Amino acid sequence: MSLRNLAKPDKTERKTNFPVSFFHFKVIHTKEKDLQLNPTNAKYRIMKKIQLQLSLLGFLFFSAGETHATNITVSLIPSVTICIGQCVSLSALASGGTPPYTYSWTHSGLPVSLTSCPDVSSWYKVIATDHNGLVSNGDSVHILVNPPLEVICNSNATVCPGSSVQLMATASGGNSTYSYSWIPSTGLNNPNIQNPLASPGTPTTYTAIVSDNCGTPTDSSFTTVTVYPSTQTAISVSDTQGCVPFCVHFLASSIPACANAVWAFGDGAMGTGCDSTQHCFTVSGLYSANFSVTDIHGCKGNSSVQIPVLVCAGVQADPDLESTLKLYPNPFKDQVTFQFEAYDKNRRIVLYDATGKKVFGSSACEQTITPDLVFLPRGLYYLQVTSGQENSVRKISKQ
Repeated sequence: MSLRNLAKPDKTERKTNFPVSFFHFKVIHTKEKDLQLNPTNAKYRIMKKIQLQLSLLGFLFFSAGETHATNITVSLIPSVTICIGQCVSLSALASGGTPPYTYSWTHSGLPVSLTSCPDVSSWYKVIATDHNGLVSNGDSVHILVNPPLEVICNSNATVCPGSSVQLMATASGGNSTYSYSWIPSTGLNNPNIQNPLASPGTPTTYTAIVSDNCGTPTDSSFTTVTVYPSTQTAISVSDTQGCVPFCVHFLASSIPACANAVWAFGDGAMGTGCDSTQHCFTVSGLYSANFSVTDIHGCKGNSSVQIPVLVCAGVQADPDLESTLKLYPNPFKDQVTFQFEAYDKNRRIVLYDATGKKVFGSSACEQTITPDLVFLPRGLYYLQVTSGQENSVRKISKQ
């Protein structure tokens, strides 16, 4: 082979990013007639050495250009959505180049394993390398992660004794399929729903725990239900019994303080007032006067008192008449003795039961009388003693 043929570029060579003629320029510009093709010729040996070096350099550059040729394509797993605590397997499938392939996965520039368990949404990049060292362009897949669970309870509340309030827990994050659990369950109609009714007997702090169905770490929040003190009421009256027309002065009290009150006197009449009121009964009977209060917290309470009103129209009560009477025994079994200070032809005694019904009546002009009352049932009775325009009422009971 002539030196000119050695120096001539090979038109069948694979093209690289660098022209082959670049590596042979000194040979191309050297005329063959200037060389003596004799191995002993110094110029010949130098040119052969240069030719060998340039050919080797060209091979290295050609190989480098071939290594970085990018004709490998990679198919990735589709983007997926997972929950915190879940993992996903990273996978890729390369084509083109020369199998087998190796895959290099990174996240934020750092190598990662094929099983990834991110806590936040993340991008993962993969590069495939074939058997000859050809590498692919970087391809990326986005792994979406649902946000952390968060739950918020409604504001603290205060209820009246025996009343209820609706709790509410509002959840977000996770995969939006929520389960609720309230602790403690005391006073709740259902501890496993989002909005139970709470009716605690004492101040109670309730904690709501929310979870989803894909393993996201739970979250919790709490709310406190305070219970107002019970409303305490009381009634006092000026007189506990009397004859029609019988007017009674009622005095009431409430703790906590009364905001408004309604009176029901038992005879169909109504009244209002937090402190005191007066009512006159015009028909005989046993009445239950009721005092219903709404206190300053909106809580309710009530008290009642029984008012016996006797049939004694046209007479006036006389405390002195009561002082002249002694009765014994009280309580009695079958008989009771009424002892007066003197004879009185106008004196009369009447017994009424607790409902105001007349059950016995008799003249009582003698100084001492002992009626037989064995027919009366056990219970409370009211003894009315009248004499002319004077009137007195006493309580007696039968065993």
